[in-house]
Amino acid sequence: MPTETFTSDSAFNVPNGVQSVEVTLEGGAGGDATFSSSFQDVIELEDGSDGGSVSGALSVSGGDTIYVRITAGGDSKSVDARDYGEDKGAIASGAGGASADIRLNGTSASDRVVVAAGGGGGAAVGANRRANNSAATRGGKGGADQGEDAPDAPLANGGAGGTQSSGGPPGGEDSTVVVEDFDSSFIRNLYMVTGAGGAGYYGGQTGGANKQDNQAGGGGGGSNYTGGLDSVSTNDRGDSTTASVSITYTAVPTLYGIGDSGTGVAQLNWSNTGAESYGVYRSTYDGGFNRIATVSGTSYNDNIGQGVRRYYRVSSIDGGTESLLSNTRSILTDLPAPTGLTVDAEKDDGADISWSASHLNGVTRVQIAEDDDGDWTTDQSVDPSVESATITGLLNGQLYGVRVAADTEDAFEVDQ
Repeated sequence: MPTETFTSDSAFNVPNGVQSVEVTLEGGAGGDATFSSSFQDVIELEDGSDGGSVSGALSVSGGDTIYVRITAGGDSKSVDARDYGEDKGAIASGAGGASADIRLNGTSASDRVVVAAGGGGGAAVGANRRANNSAATRGGKGGADQGEDAPDAPLANGGAGGTQSSGGPPGGEDSTVVVEDFDSSFIRNLYMVTGAGGAGYYGGQTGGANKQDNQAGGGGGGSNYTGGLDSVSTNDRGDSTTASVSITYTAVPTLYGIGDSGTGVAQLNWSNTGAESYGVYRSTYDGGFNRIATVSGTSYNDNIGQGVRRYYRVSSIDGGTESLLSNTRSILTDLPAPTGLTVDAEKDDGADISWSASHLNGVTRVQIAEDDDGDWTTDQSVDPSVESATITGLLNGQLYGVRVAADTEDAFEVDQ
């Protein structure tokens, strides 16, 4: 069963004959808050949270285009105390985690049929003086129908998670920088950076900040979306770290030309689609196919007999999923005619004749024609293993032609 995996914006053309694909989408984790220069007295750095995941079945048609889009979460922001006249201290919030989505036959956000959300980014606070109430919170987990709200700090709200109808933009809200700037050489400033929201169907929102108490909330997680799937296998929150999309499908095999063993065996071969097994279908006409075998390989021998016409198609089977049937191929197996016809004895009203039997199917027709004019009628029909016959009821003195032929429902071959 072929699987295509994407970790960046891509387009996948659905092969002909494919009616459904299994999709697995995973969102990215929100980023952790970081520092590049430590503050003197206070630094609080919180982690981002993991994204969500979705899996299920999506109806498609051959020739459709599945567009994979990886959408970055809200931007991280940073602040450097040295830009405010202090001698050290620089922090950055965590970015929102990326979402992964599938868009069917279009590239706009309205074409999304399934989304796996990113997690929210962590918040950061710092100060070069004692600030006893300082606090930051982690990002909210992305995924499920509603992304997790980031935890609240004692005096600052965490960012709200996206829902099915509200939240931040699909890319999540960006972080915000808040500075309690006292503009004084005697009182050190307070520095806060809220966590960014995770991307999703609706993105997570950034957290809030409390300037007086040096507190900042993490970003909310984005929401998953499953509304375009025919069936949903999973719709989870907080279980993935890297945005990706995997598409698995059961491909339709190509049936090649059918070989003839010469003894009535149709020899089928078809392309390898990577399926667990293959269904072999047969019919007496081009329609009404019935499965006659299920095999693990890419070939099958069908002993249908000599001089028989049959039509074939094959399918790929993976678990409980079967592809559409392949192209149709037919065969009329070889029917060798009897050989070596000899008139062993002529009689007043007939003759004794013999021949060598060559075919294994159908019957042998013993035929005569008055004046050997080609207007043949069957005198008798015998089993193909029989190699002699006595013709009676002929007119004495009348010229007759005699021949033997192999005959089936689908073929007629005459000894020459």
